[in-house]
Amino acid sequence: MTTHYELLQDLVKANKPSEVDAILMSIGDRSDLGEGERFGEANYIWSFYGGTDSNLSTIHLGSKPGRSLTERITNAIDAVLEEKMAAGGTTPASPMEAAKQWFGRPPTTSDNGLFTWDNYGIQDIDRLVQLVMTSGDDKSEPTIDVLDAGIGIPPNKFGDTIVSIKRGNKAKKAYVVGAFGQGGSATIRYSKYTLIVSRHIAAPSTVGFTLVRLMRLPDPYKVNAYVYLTVMGEDGTLTVPSCRVDEKLDYYPTIPFNSVRQWDKGTLVRHFGYQLRDLANPLQATPGNLYHLLQGMMFDPLIPFRLIDLRIPKPSGKFKNEVIRGSRNRLMAHVLKATKGAQVQEEVSEPGDTEEAPAPKGILRHHAPRQMVSLRSDANPNVGIEYWVVLSEKKSGDKVTLRPSSELFVDRGHPILGTLHGQNQGERTDLILKELDLPTLAKHIVVHIDASNADRDTRLGLFVSTREGFAEGNEYKELMRLLKEILRDDEELIAIENELVAKVIERETAGINSEVKKELSDLLRDAGLEVTQPGDSIVPGDGQDTMAPTGKGKKPRIPEPPLDTLPYPEVTRFEIVYPEDLFAIPMNERHVVKLETNADFRFDRENRIALRAEPKKLEVASKNDLRSGRMKWRLRPSEDAKPGDTGEIIATITRLDGSQIESRIRYEVRPSREVRAKRAKGLVPDFDIRPFDPYIDDDVRNQLWPNASDDDIPTLAYKAEKFGTKIIIYYSTAFTPFKAQFEKLKNQVGQAQLFQQYYQIWIGYHAILQYTFRKTLDLDPEPDAEATPVVELYSPQIQSQLQERERALVAEMQVKQALKSAELKAKLMKESIA
Repeated sequence: MTTHYELLQDLVKANKPSEVDAILMSIGDRSDLGEGERFGEANYIWSFYGGTDSNLSTIHLGSKPGRSLTERITNAIDAVLEEKMAAGGTTPASPMEAAKQWFGRPPTTSDNGLFTWDNYGIQDIDRLVQLVMTSGDDKSEPTIDVLDAGIGIPPNKFGDTIVSIKRGNKAKKAYVVGAFGQGGSATIRYSKYTLIVSRHIAAPSTVGFTLVRLMRLPDPYKVNAYVYLTVMGEDGTLTVPSCRVDEKLDYYPTIPFNSVRQWDKGTLVRHFGYQLRDLANPLQATPGNLYHLLQGMMFDPLIPFRLIDLRIPKPSGKFKNEVIRGSRNRLMAHVLKATKGAQVQEEVSEPGDTEEAPAPKGILRHHAPRQMVSLRSDANPNVGIEYWVVLSEKKSGDKVTLRPSSELFVDRGHPILGTLHGQNQGERTDLILKELDLPTLAKHIVVHIDASNADRDTRLGLFVSTREGFAEGNEYKELMRLLKEILRDDEELIAIENELVAKVIERETAGINSEVKKELSDLLRDAGLEVTQPGDSIVPGDGQDTMAPTGKGKKPRIPEPPLDTLPYPEVTRFEIVYPEDLFAIPMNERHVVKLETNADFRFDRENRIALRAEPKKLEVASKNDLRSGRMKWRLRPSEDAKPGDTGEIIATITRLDGSQIESRIRYEVRPSREVRAKRAKGLVPDFDIRPFDPYIDDDVRNQLWPNASDDDIPTLAYKAEKFGTKIIIYYSTAFTPFKAQFEKLKNQVGQAQLFQQYYQIWIGYHAILQYTFRKTLDLDPEPDAEATPVVELYSPQIQSQLQERERALVAEMQVKQALKSAELKAKLMKESIA
């Protein structure tokens, strides 16, 4: 092989790392070659990726292969936007504005977005970016391509762009998503080789390409480094190999498939042997594959894109070819169905493909449209919060049950996620929902936090640069506080929780032995707990300062009927309707102002509606969009406010001619309101104890241990779960110590029954004590709290792991104790009979 063209053709034909190994060997590469050494007839040279021998730390910043892959997709979408920008014209102020200006993409609002865009396929917009999977050497490590029909990269610019690190090429480009110049390189870590091929729109006949791999560096280097394939240019500088290609490039010449477009511009990044781990399964809407992952990671993409699986054809001979529009738009499709009777399409396949297995069907139970909140005292509401509750059933044999529905849209057990320009920046567990006594609902809700419109300081304070989580600073704490308030104020969520709990309890009809319950109740009373009354562990009285819990079980709030509105831009009514005369707000609270108008919603979209306080002792914490003639703000005292401050709240609407209508109401800042409360040592709800087999009862298993694998099951003993006013202690019959002992006793009917009875008593005793002790710890302290609770020394995940280990140890000990108690009681019973 003597030409770059021949090398390119061979690399394009390759799909497996072993094939690349053979190609490199054929051109003279060796394992003992060092960086900068020439090899082969073409004098190829391995050069340090990013121009530095310390690139390992940057490339290894990404800890999740699936999330790292979404960075490549974001870069591909940016390349498509760059191609449009190269044509000239007005520079868009944001990526969303760019997608609207150049492609006609409906901007994301509370009731609009990609889900309303039906004609993107006419222009093949969904084919401008494609992700293609082919078989690698290992089933769990397929080869994954990310292709775009974007601007492309000239060969002499590779070193400054796609194989550079932290160059900041996009830092001043408001119309693209990327900013830091490091995200895409995270995929290199999970590939044995990475092939990059590109042809720039200004010179499409010139194709530049390179190959990236890890090189073992000699002593005294402490770590290895990544290198990419280069050659010495005519001017004496290193550049990537390039060659002339007049025809379109076919990147899949060995696969009979014509739905992947052939490319005359743009970039291919091929990851040979990508370590997908447990995400390499066939594409479907349920977890464990790239289709599900990408819908959640690209939650609301700027443009739709294609995911194509060329590994195994279906019986029809066709391959999976799906459109990714993001989970937000799948959820909003359910909203459309509920409001307009539209059809919900979970997956979009090739025309004429009727063999597609139906995706899980869901019913929208509740939707809270986006409302804007402010996380900083110096910023207007600019972070959106919206959420959906979808109930989806699954069938296992003849049994139909309610599945943890949120896992169809986001990562299992992580229903709260934040996005920036549609890309998932991080998730949160359902801990907040459990603290709000909504543990069952937590499995069916998806909460979306959209920071796309936030100012740079808010974004910086909210997310980390690796896009793998929230930065848990002041902005995050304020966000969680506001989110709790929004969820707590939504009485419909309480109604849904109660409905779901009632169904669970109805299904779980099996009671427990009354003697077990009586003995356990006596033990709990001896420990200082009251078990006769349901309720929380906080009661009014003298003692610790804390807010007393609000009541539960209220009737669902009936939505207010829509108000009549005038054709835009007419408006004659605009007034604050709540409160009626005085807005009295304690220093430590946030209260609502409601407004009614006959103005069209476009007044709000065009920022013609405003609310302020004079003097400025109040600030806006959150704001709902104008819908059906109603609008709502949540206000809080400003940092310099003090009790006794008074003034006016002024709401204004500005007509097109500049004239205004305003509505005013007086306000007064009052001292912080606190209820003196004390921790009751133990007012706990009613309880029940139930055995279950985690290998058979998937519902209970997923509810208690959603992330547990089959290998984990033998080590998991029991767990308490609250349903409404009832605690149910589930204990696993597959827990190794229990199972082994019960197997020994199963032929001794009386003794086996006694053993199980005593086991239930003691694990139930520990489970309830552990549960109530956890409830007495402040898991969500105020940001200005002086003392850090003991429980804050550990993350919620570590707390859970510690408690799981504690339960296993207790259960193992109680197996032995229950056996001894059973043997003793059996002996006494025999003696009494004798």
